[in-house]
Amino acid sequence: MKSLRLWMIAIGILTFSACKGIHFQHKKASPIVTLSILQLNDVYEIGAVEQGRYGGLARVASLRKQLLKSNANVYTVLAGDFLSPSLLGTLKYEGHRIKGKQMVECLNGLGLNLCTFGNHEFDLKENELQQRIDESDFDWISSNVLHKTMGTAVPFAKISDDTEYPFPEYLIKEFTNSSGATLRVGFLAVTIPFTKKDWIIYHDPVARATDVYNFLKDTCDLVIPITHLSIDDDKKLAAKTDEVPLIIGGHEHVNMYVKAGKVSIAKADANARTVYVHHFVYDTQMDTFSFSSELISIDSTLSEDPTVKQIVDKWENIQDRLFAAEGFDKDEVLLHIDGMADGRESSIRYGQTNSGMMITRAMLYACPQADCALLNSGSIRIDDQLTGDITQYDILRTLPFGGNIVEVEMKGALLSKILGTGEIMNMGIGGYLQRAQAKPNQYEDGKWFVNDKALDQLAVYRVALPGFLLLGMETNFGFLTPDNPAIIKIYKADENESNDLRNDIRKAVIAYLKSL
Repeated sequence: MKSLRLWMIAIGILTFSACKGIHFQHKKASPIVTLSILQLNDVYEIGAVEQGRYGGLARVASLRKQLLKSNANVYTVLAGDFLSPSLLGTLKYEGHRIKGKQMVECLNGLGLNLCTFGNHEFDLKENELQQRIDESDFDWISSNVLHKTMGTAVPFAKISDDTEYPFPEYLIKEFTNSSGATLRVGFLAVTIPFTKKDWIIYHDPVARATDVYNFLKDTCDLVIPITHLSIDDDKKLAAKTDEVPLIIGGHEHVNMYVKAGKVSIAKADANARTVYVHHFVYDTQMDTFSFSSELISIDSTLSEDPTVKQIVDKWENIQDRLFAAEGFDKDEVLLHIDGMADGRESSIRYGQTNSGMMITRAMLYACPQADCALLNSGSIRIDDQLTGDITQYDILRTLPFGGNIVEVEMKGALLSKILGTGEIMNMGIGGYLQRAQAKPNQYEDGKWFVNDKALDQLAVYRVALPGFLLLGMETNFGFLTPDNPAIIKIYKADENESNDLRNDIRKAVIAYLKSL
């Protein structure tokens, strides 16, 4: 990569004072090219979060314009997860689910340059994802994800005027200064093989990124991987591409700047609470780099770009109207918490969390005669952590699909099977169960306590469940249907009784939190 090892030795030698000397001495053309990369990752909300204190794409757009005032070479990158999940995306508007349309409109207005897939892009149906791709004005890139269509694996593609434009596995961009000096940057992008669909094919992300890097390194001045991987996989990639200065990453939701050998791995906070700006300085004559990374808080100190704000306001007004019609007051503060209510998929699908406990306790609040409450973790779609003032809006985006709660009288043997399936067979997927008043016996494998008493296989228990679970459609729960002989009786809410909290799990959680 044009003696990139020399750059690694010389990094830091180039200074801005030296740049000035080069620029002004004998009025020679400057060999210095500067580039600022604005990094976002894991953005689910178009507006601000935490009662308006942080985030908001209109603020990010304002920051981008500020950067452009001092450097024409600003490149804005999103490292995956933006089309889903979001509360707004679940709503039906003009006959169709919104499904990320609001996000694409905002990112078009912001001026996003490049994105790759996160695992949540594949929450959408195949045709929904294609619609969002076709609506986007920005470039897409993927080095390890292919589209299986008509039995063939091909790149995903944007369709415009009946013409397909396949996503490249790498992208080379040239950035110049006013003197014509050029910096040639190669981008590659890989995604964690998390969401399985029959129309998606994944190649190993670390192996594929390494292969593409080895191809690009001799034709570019700089190669930058964009990844939507776990930090452990990012470190594995760094070990195989140790001449890369920076990996632009996503997926973890909490900002981090990790050094893995010579490689820096940067991830900003989810929902644009922060962004990273990476400043590169390249001397085209000496073939040397320096770069620095700055974590910038996206908060109320930043103005809102009027163009993007108008788009945000449009969609938030649509959302407000739709929820007001259902009787929700999204801005009502329910309680304040000092810690974090953990709704991240990396937590709720692998163990009990305080967020899952909060929801299942709310189910017991709505079903006071129940012995325990169970919730499939796939119902929790926020993939984020809540803190500070918790509002109705936070509950709505935690449980965007809503749904009813049913109470089921069942034999202890069936309850034991349900608990064991959730805990063992469904570890890591949406069928993992969050629980209240049900816990494993740490001294005896496969044994459980219900309401602080050892589960009796022959006893009858009253269990609160989401109505969805009783359909037998959750992974490995095909046996859990109303016609199971171990089910004795099912109690459902009266759909015409608006005060029955069992009609909507979200209203149950809201009422429970207000009672605390």
